[in-house]
Amino acid sequence: MAGRQDRDHAAARERLKAEDAPRLVDAERLAGLLETATAPRVPRLSALLATLIRRGDLLPGDGRHCINAHARPAVRAEEVLAAHRPEAVVSLGRVLGEFGVLNNPSLVVSAIVPGTPSGERTRPGPEVRLELPVARVDLWTMPAALLAAGSPADSRIDDRPYACATPERALVDWLYLSGGETPAITPLPWDHDLEDLDHARLARLAEAVGVTGALEALIRRGSRRDLDDTEELRFGL
Repeated sequence: MAGRQDRDHAAARERLKAEDAPRLVDAERLAGLLETATAPRVPRLSALLATLIRRGDLLPGDGRHCINAHARPAVRAEEVLAAHRPEAVVSLGRVLGEFGVLNNPSLVVSAIVPGTPSGERTRPGPEVRLELPVARVDLWTMPAALLAAGSPADSRIDDRPYACATPERALVDWLYLSGGETPAITPLPWDHDLEDLDHARLARLAEAVGVTGALEALIRRGSRRDLDDTEELRFGL
């Protein structure tokens, strides 16, 4: 038995290291790593999975998918999320940090998923939190109609293997989630920078989601902050 398990592991490991290897492995792909004439039995696959994880060839993922530790470039948490929740859209701090709207890129992957039609929230914070070996994933909810509001060209970056918001859309999502009687998220940090955003796109998305007032207030707050900074420089403070 041990001899077959070692052979299974060696064969699977070589397949995982190949250039065309799957980046994520589920039960079907695990069976495919063995290339047997007949479908492997469940105990054999269970033993192989345990060995691959124990020896560091696979990393635990979302409970249904494992991460290929040999994949290059390394598997991102966003890829696991896309397999786990295909409807999720990466947004908020993950996108705003990447595009320089926030000073510090977020190590947490924040994403939006469709929620109740009313958007009612009973508590702050994300609805779901996933702890993955590659990153933590926080899922926030928004009514499906608002999640789909605005044109795809304004809302989505289309050259990624997972659904990802444009920085303008990520900002609008933040404004929506930080509003209402029970905000889900804290207000945008004071040291944000909107200079490089497409302001026409931002205005269109804010109107589509219904946060034009919040956007205007944010811009006024930024203008006052810039004026205060100018005064400090003027007086040498």
